[in-house]
Amino acid sequence: MTTFGQASSPQGRKVVMTLLKSVTDDQLGQYYRRTSAIADRLGKSLEFEQVMDALQRIHDGQFNFGAPSGIPIDRSKPFNPAKFIGKGWTIEKEDERSLKLTELDLVKVQFVTMLKGNESSITCEEKLTRLKNSDYIRLDAKIFQTLWENKSLIPESWKDKVNGNTRYIFFDGTELRGPDGDRCVLYLYWYDGEWLWYYRWLDDDWSANTPSAVLASN
Repeated sequence: MTTFGQASSPQGRKVVMTLLKSVTDDQLGQYYRRTSAIADRLGKSLEFEQVMDALQRIHDGQFNFGAPSGIPIDRSKPFNPAKFIGKGWTIEKEDERSLKLTELDLVKVQFVTMLKGNESSITCEEKLTRLKNSDYIRLDAKIFQTLWENKSLIPESWKDKVNGNTRYIFFDGTELRGPDGDRCVLYLYWYDGEWLWYYRWLDDDWSANTPSAVLASN
C-alpha cells in the first residue's frame, strides 16, 4: 500500500505533504491504466487542451466531484450592449444555436482559428464565413458576459499563450455594431495577472492567437 504522509528532506528536516490519503497498489494500477488510455486518445477523440485543463483543475483542488460540469447561462436577461459597452451599441446578428444554451460545459469549449494550410492570418469576415459554413456553435455575448462576471469560473488553461503571444478569446456568436457603424465582436484575454475584455473590428486581420470559442455541434 502506498501512503502519502511525511517525508524527510536531504537536510534532514521533515516536509509535511498536503496529501494524507492512502492508495492501494490495485488502485494505483487502475489509475495508471486509465491515464494510459487517456494518453492514447489525446488528439484523437480527446482534445489536448481540454484534458490538460481538467487535470489542472484536479491538481488545484477546483474540481468538484459529483457536481454538474456546466455553468448556468441566465437567458432571462439577454446581453445588453448599450448597457455593457455604451450608448449606441446594438446587436446585429447572433448564432441562434448558442442563444439556446442555458448551461455551458467549459470542458467542451474549443478554440478554433479557421486558418488553413500555411495561412498565418485571415480577415475576420473570412473567419466568420468559415465558421458559419462549419458545424461549430459560436459562443455568444451572454456567455462572454457570464464568464466576465464570474472570472473564477474561467479555466486556467485559457490563460495560456500561443507561441509566446497573449491569447485573445473571441465570442463570435454575437456580432455587434458600434455607434459609428462599424461591426465588431467581444473578446477576453489574460494580461499582467488579470482578465480583461475589449472588442475588435471585423475588418482586422486575425491570426493563431485570436481563436474563437466554440462548441462542436451535436
